[in-house]
Parts: sequence; C-alpha cells; structure tokens
Amino acid sequence: MSMVKRFLMFLFVAVVLLLGILNAAETATVELGFYTFIEAPLPVVMVVLFLLGALFMYFFSIAREISLRNDIRKLKRAQGKMDREIQDLRNLSLDESFHDEPIVSDSGKAEDKL
Repeated sequence: MSMVKRFLMFLFVAVVLLLGILNAAETATVELGFYTFIEAPLPVVMVVLFLLGALFMYFFSIAREISLRNDIRKLKRAQGKMDREIQDLRNLSLDESFHDEPIVSDSGKAEDKL
C-alpha cells in the first residue's frame, strides 16, 4: 500500500509540475474580494492555491485526529472497567456463588439470597 501511495503522490506532483511548465507564460487575474492580483503568473497561483488547500486539509485532519483520540480514550476507559469487572467475577470465592435457591436460616424460615 505504501508503494501505491508513493507512486500516486509522485504522479500528482509530476502532473502539477508539468502543468506549471506548460503554462509558465500564462498570467491570471485573481480577485480575493478585498484585493485583486493583476497578471499574476499562473504557476505561482497554482502552487499557492495547492498549498492553501493542503493547509486547510491539515487543520481539518488535526480536528479529526483529536476527535478520534478522545473516542479511543473513552473506549479504553470502558474496557478497563469491564476488565476489572471480569477480574472481580473471576476472584469470587466458591462460597459466594449465586443460586436462586432460598437460604434456610436456623429458625427454619426461608430467606431469599441477594
């Protein structure tokens, strides 16, 4: 999987560089709403927009990573509680067995065991 990922990344970078080289003489006007870049070189515009997209994806991935780590922490905590409960059940002595049979006291009266 790692080789496929690297190949796709290489292919993507190669296509971006090829487009930049082929469009080196082209210019573009970029309007940001508060500022306008007149006759900006197209390869520069492409690289800046690519880097901005990568930056946004990085921030979104950090937020997702934090959320997933919180989920893992909650699940580990729940698993620890369950493991302790299982260990407590394993450590019960045989005298403390749970039966549905009533316990008969010395007075001859039947009592329900809790």
